[in-house]
Amino acid sequence: MIIKGWERPKALDEHSQNPNFKELIPLFDATLDVFLPNFNLYELVV
Repeated sequence: MIIKGWERPKALDEHSQNPNFKELIPLFDATLDVFLPNFNLYELVV
């Protein structure tokens, strides 16, 4: 499934209650900032 959106995919927010997963969300955001600094729209393949 490909998720397209202007914000973090909701699937990540749904899993944010998991303490281990919560630590990965800032890393995910930082990765987008590094690799897609000029794009507000991104695709996440899950």
